Amino acid sequence: KIRVTGNRHFYDSQILDRLSVFPGDRLDPGDRVAEDALNQARETIRRAYQEDGFTGTETFIEVKDAGAAEVDVTFRVREGTRLRIERLSLGLRPVHPAEDVRPGAEGCPKISERDLKRWSGLSLGAPMTERTGRDVERSLTRALRTVGFSGVRVGVTFDQGVHRLSVDATYESCYLIRFFSRDGPRPGRLGF
Repeated sequence: KIRVTGNRHFYDSQILDRLSVFPGDRLDPGDRVAEDALNQARETIRRAYQEDGFTGTETFIEVKDAGAAEVDVTFRVREGTRLRIERLSLGLRPVHPAEDVRPGAEGCPKISERDLKRWSGLSLGAPMTERTGRDVERSLTRALRTVGFSGVRVGVTFDQGVHRLSVDATYESCYLIRFFSRDGPRPGRLGF
């Protein structure tokens, strides 16, 4: 038999479907392949919990004799605390504060917090996992470069006490691409 105990978040069937160990598999004592298979299954369960926001989840393996040539395998789960994003704070600023742009002159695009939130893929209530920070950095950097920002750096911090995820994006400069259309057949720049 293969059993899972201590899990309250997932159904047993959800966990067992992820495992590469099945009833009837050979688990000889001292067999390195069998030990590796059990450790891989244990790690799969731990990773499933971490992907859903449970930090500090631990899994243990118990193997008991169940007859002359059979063993029962039990995976004991000690669920960690679940972290969810309850507050979001996103900001974009230049590394070096620029001089005031004179009226009528163009400056860098104005990016709203709503745009940053959409580009980052974050939402309130989402689980905070080990990958969340890396995913936000990657997606925001790509999105900001797409709209013309260069030297983009994204910092992500999570305050566990208040469940606040703070994202601070900075940039060194931005590029504006201008398109000119010719209004008349005059020479040089006079026709634009």
